Amino acid sequence: MKELRDTDFLYAGYSAAGCVLAPSLRSYEIVDKIDTPYPAQKEVIWEGLGFVDWAFMPHWDSNHPESADIEKEIAYCKENNIACKAIRDGEVIILE
Repeated sequence: MKELRDTDFLYAGYSAAGCVLAPSLRSYEIVDKIDTPYPAQKEVIWEGLGFVDWAFMPHWDSNHPESADIEKEIAYCKENNIACKAIRDGEVIILE
């Protein structure tokens, strides 16, 4: 994945599409209840793609059903020294 970090590319998505870019998915337990999608899978995979070194917090301060829980996730990040960036619905983040 490091090769992608050193190359110009466009990645676009909404909600969870941004969350998976973080190094870890642990900060999303409040909004997304943890479950393993396949019966044979016993462990939850917590590793994200690691394209950014912070947790992406979508739906912050927005008219979205998960907006209140995003506030709780941001508090969790602060309490656990996890860098995060909150974004309202309709906004974008551009990394250069």
